[in-house]
Amino acid sequence: MRVLSLAILCFLAGATAPFGILAAPADSSRPAAKMPADAAIEGTVLAALADRRVDVAGASLELSGASARSAIPADAELAVERLAYQAAGQRFTAVLTASSRGGPTQRFAVAGRLRQQIEVPVLNRRLQPGEVITAADLQWVSVGDRDLPGNGVYEAHELIGRTPRRSLPAGAPVVAADLKRPTVVTRGALFTLILSTPSMRLTARGRALDEGGAGDSIRVANAQSRTVVAGVVLANGQVAVDQGSVPASR
Repeated sequence: MRVLSLAILCFLAGATAPFGILAAPADSSRPAAKMPADAAIEGTVLAALADRRVDVAGASLELSGASARSAIPADAELAVERLAYQAAGQRFTAVLTASSRGGPTQRFAVAGRLRQQIEVPVLNRRLQPGEVITAADLQWVSVGDRDLPGNGVYEAHELIGRTPRRSLPAGAPVVAADLKRPTVVTRGALFTLILSTPSMRLTARGRALDEGGAGDSIRVANAQSRTVVAGVVLANGQVAVDQGSVPASR
């Protein structure tokens, strides 16, 4: 469905004031009626979105505008007459009707954004570099989608087994850049290099030029020939040599 602009929706609603500015009552001698509570508007729009199969579980609305609703009784019965929703930005525009006993049906436009609460794993205590995160170190909290960092870690398995690069506080979403694999090979350490092919398996002593955890790619030097190659750190502290980094023999 084509998303109608806010200006068109205001026109369809019969609003005479610019969108986002409350229109004054026609009779200024009459005290202005209370506006419908935002909670009532929110519930009405969320129900309409749910009818369109939009996932609104645990969601709330952030209203960014309303038009010509200052004269609508607070106890009016609300209904959605027109609704446009953009899934990409979770934004909506809507025309609502307000019906009250003994009064005419009125219309007003609203717009805003769907905000959802997302359950994410966070640390339940402060962790220091070198400490390995376990399942017992995690708790789940509900965070608004707009408060989540773009490079955050939102799966428990992506935290468990990692160690912080810096001291991390409890209760805050963790970003990927703050984590690393626990160090298995330290820079300058001697270890066993392994070169495996379908027909043979060679070993040699090597020295680490970088530090790394299991699964990390590091630079290593053959302790005898001083040849520098790349390898992948194994959980047992050995390094599997990348065959593509081995210089061709002359």
